[in-house]
Amino acid sequence: MKKAIFLIAGFAMAGSLQANVIVDHLDNTDNISHSFGGALVSDNGGSGIVTIQKTSTEFEDTGMDWQLGGAAGGSMDVNVYTSTSITPYGPVNNGSYHVSIVLFDSLGDYIAEPEWISHTQDTAKQTLTLTDLIDSAGYSESGVASWTMRIRVNEPTNVMDSGFGFTAIEVNSVPEPATMVSMLLGMGGIVLIRRLRL
Repeated sequence: MKKAIFLIAGFAMAGSLQANVIVDHLDNTDNISHSFGGALVSDNGGSGIVTIQKTSTEFEDTGMDWQLGGAAGGSMDVNVYTSTSITPYGPVNNGSYHVSIVLFDSLGDYIAEPEWISHTQDTAKQTLTLTDLIDSAGYSESGVASWTMRIRVNEPTNVMDSGFGFTAIEVNSVPEPATMVSMLLGMGGIVLIRRLRL
């Protein structure tokens, strides 16, 4: 009896902890809401590397927007999806990348687009806490309801077919109601075990 309760508690606690990280391994483009500036966005046959490339020699704003569920998913609730990270893979034809976060209010109206990562070829994993960016950009946390990640390539260069590749984008979420129930069940099981031992 005690062993069964312990196992249930352990599984409940483990499930609640694992539920906090959502990883897009970028083996498809399902979470790309749209591209702009003639960007060529490719999953390269499901290789786990999504590339963004310029298709013009014009000085054009080129890139893509990423959010869970793509265009159908809508911008992500800042109170649920509280932090994010991106793992760059490498340049295409010596390209570079730039990342900003597009902020929206509760009506879905645009607020601002503060910069997260300035133009670079750095391939180190980059991590961001949304409230840190909102605060540093001088906006009120209470006025921001949701966000989308915007990735640009090669600004301000105009090299055709150049761009950048990425292997993963992650978002961390706060426990939702079902997760909280799971966590409480786990904690309750541990308390019950302790009482049975007395």
